[in-house]
Amino acid sequence: EMLRNLADGGDGGASCKVYVGNISWDAAWQEVKDHMRGVGADLDVLHADIMMDASGRSKGCAIVKYSSAEHAQRAINELYDTELMGRLIFVREDREGEDFLGRKSFAPQGAFNVAVRGGRAVLRVNGHGKARMHPYKRG
Repeated sequence: EMLRNLADGGDGGASCKVYVGNISWDAAWQEVKDHMRGVGADLDVLHADIMMDASGRSKGCAIVKYSSAEHAQRAINELYDTELMGRLIFVREDREGEDFLGRKSFAPQGAFNVAVRGGRAVLRVNGHGKARMHPYKRG
Protein backbone atom coordinates (compact mmCIF):
# COMPACT_ATOMS: atom_id res chain seq x y z
CA GLU A 1 0.00 0.00 0.00
CA MET A 2 2.81 2.41 0.86
CA LEU A 3 4.53 1.87 -2.49
CA ARG A 4 1.25 2.44 -4.33
CA ASN A 5 0.71 5.72 -2.44
CA LEU A 6 4.22 6.84 -3.32
CA ALA A 7 3.70 5.94 -6.99
CA ASP A 8 0.42 7.89 -7.02
CA GLY A 9 2.05 11.01 -5.60
CA GLY A 10 1.70 10.17 -1.92
CA ASP A 11 -1.90 11.28 -1.55
CA GLY A 12 -3.83 8.09 -2.21
CA GLY A 13 -4.24 8.51 -5.95
CA ALA A 14 -5.16 12.14 -6.59
CA SER A 15 -2.48 13.78 -8.68
CA CYS A 16 -0.78 17.09 -7.88
CA LYS A 17 0.26 17.43 -11.54
CA VAL A 18 -1.68 18.69 -14.52
CA TYR A 19 -1.00 18.52 -18.24
CA VAL A 20 -1.47 21.82 -20.09
CA GLY A 21 -1.91 21.67 -23.85
CA ASN A 22 -2.18 24.10 -26.79
CA ILE A 23 0.45 26.43 -25.34
CA SER A 24 2.11 28.93 -27.67
CA TRP A 25 5.58 27.83 -28.78
CA ASP A 26 6.78 31.25 -27.63
CA ALA A 27 5.58 30.79 -24.03
CA ALA A 28 8.29 30.63 -21.36
CA TRP A 29 7.96 28.51 -18.23
CA GLN A 30 7.49 31.63 -16.06
CA GLU A 31 4.52 32.78 -18.18
CA VAL A 32 2.93 29.34 -17.89
CA LYS A 33 3.58 29.23 -14.13
CA ASP A 34 2.08 32.70 -13.63
CA HIS A 35 -1.03 31.85 -15.65
CA MET A 36 -1.51 28.54 -13.83
CA ARG A 37 -1.66 30.35 -10.47
CA GLY A 38 -5.21 31.25 -11.47
CA VAL A 39 -7.29 34.41 -11.72
CA GLY A 40 -6.79 35.30 -8.06
CA ALA A 41 -3.17 34.03 -8.08
CA ASP A 42 -4.13 31.77 -5.15
CA LEU A 43 -3.16 28.38 -6.64
CA ASP A 44 0.18 27.19 -5.25
CA VAL A 45 2.30 26.22 -8.27
CA LEU A 46 5.53 24.45 -7.32
CA HIS A 47 6.92 23.90 -10.81
CA ALA A 48 6.07 24.44 -14.47
CA ASP A 49 8.00 22.48 -17.08
CA ILE A 50 7.50 23.08 -20.81
CA MET A 51 8.12 19.94 -22.87
CA MET A 52 10.77 20.33 -25.56
CA ASP A 53 11.66 18.25 -28.59
CA ALA A 54 15.19 17.00 -29.31
CA SER A 55 16.12 20.29 -31.00
CA GLY A 56 15.07 22.34 -27.95
CA ARG A 57 11.86 23.68 -29.50
CA SER A 58 8.66 23.74 -27.42
CA LYS A 59 6.16 20.94 -28.03
CA GLY A 60 3.35 23.31 -27.05
CA CYS A 61 2.53 21.57 -23.79
CA ALA A 62 3.65 21.59 -20.17
CA ILE A 63 3.43 19.73 -16.88
CA VAL A 64 2.55 21.91 -13.90
CA LYS A 65 2.96 20.64 -10.34
CA TYR A 66 0.87 22.03 -7.48
CA SER A 67 1.38 21.79 -3.72
CA SER A 68 -1.82 19.74 -3.35
CA ALA A 69 -4.23 17.62 -5.36
CA GLU A 70 -6.95 20.13 -4.42
CA HIS A 71 -5.07 22.96 -6.15
CA ALA A 72 -4.46 20.75 -9.20
CA GLN A 73 -8.18 19.95 -9.42
CA ARG A 74 -9.09 23.62 -9.08
CA ALA A 75 -6.68 24.42 -11.92
CA ILE A 76 -8.43 21.86 -14.13
CA ASN A 77 -11.85 23.29 -13.26
CA GLU A 78 -10.94 26.99 -13.41
CA LEU A 79 -8.27 27.25 -16.12
CA TYR A 80 -9.54 24.90 -18.82
CA ASP A 81 -10.29 26.94 -21.96
CA THR A 82 -8.62 30.10 -20.68
CA GLU A 83 -6.45 32.26 -22.92
CA LEU A 84 -2.66 32.26 -22.60
CA MET A 85 -0.73 34.31 -25.17
CA GLY A 86 -3.64 34.32 -27.63
CA ARG A 87 -4.38 30.58 -27.42
CA LEU A 88 -7.10 28.68 -25.56
CA ILE A 89 -5.33 26.12 -23.40
CA PHE A 90 -6.70 22.86 -22.07
CA VAL A 91 -5.87 21.47 -18.67
CA ARG A 92 -6.26 17.88 -17.48
CA GLU A 93 -4.79 15.58 -14.87
CA ASP A 94 -1.32 14.36 -15.85
CA ARG A 95 -1.81 10.74 -16.89
CA GLU A 96 1.84 9.79 -17.30
CA GLY A 97 2.86 8.56 -13.87
CA GLU A 98 6.18 8.31 -12.14
CA ASP A 99 7.42 5.40 -10.09
CA PHE A 100 8.18 5.84 -6.40
CA LEU A 101 11.75 6.97 -7.20
CA GLY A 102 10.50 9.78 -9.44
CA ARG A 103 11.41 8.05 -12.71
CA LYS A 104 9.01 8.25 -15.65
CA SER A 105 6.74 5.24 -15.92
CA PHE A 106 4.49 4.53 -18.86
CA ALA A 107 2.29 2.19 -16.83
CA PRO A 108 -1.09 3.46 -15.67
CA GLN A 109 -1.23 5.00 -12.22
CA GLY A 110 -2.69 2.84 -9.48
CA ALA A 111 -2.61 -0.86 -8.72
CA PHE A 112 -1.59 -3.19 -11.52
CA ASN A 113 0.10 -6.55 -11.95
CA VAL A 114 1.53 -8.68 -14.70
CA ALA A 115 0.83 -12.39 -14.95
CA VAL A 116 2.03 -15.03 -17.40
CA ARG A 117 -0.81 -17.12 -18.79
CA GLY A 118 -0.57 -19.52 -21.70
CA GLY A 119 2.85 -18.20 -22.69
CA ARG A 120 1.63 -14.58 -22.85
CA ALA A 121 2.16 -11.77 -20.38
CA VAL A 122 -1.12 -10.16 -19.33
CA LEU A 123 -1.43 -6.77 -17.65
CA ARG A 124 -4.29 -6.27 -15.18
CA VAL A 125 -5.09 -2.72 -14.07
CA ASN A 126 -6.96 -2.31 -10.77
CA GLY A 127 -8.36 -5.80 -11.26
CA HIS A 128 -10.30 -4.63 -14.34
CA GLY A 129 -9.78 -5.45 -17.97
CA LYS A 130 -6.75 -6.96 -19.60
CA ALA A 131 -4.18 -5.73 -22.04
CA ARG A 132 -2.10 -8.26 -23.92
CA MET A 133 1.61 -7.68 -24.02
CA HIS A 134 4.48 -9.25 -25.94
CA PRO A 135 4.73 -13.05 -25.73
CA TYR A 136 6.65 -14.20 -22.70
CA LYS A 137 9.89 -15.96 -23.57
CA ARG A 138 12.00 -17.77 -21.04
CA GLY A 139 15.64 -17.32 -21.57
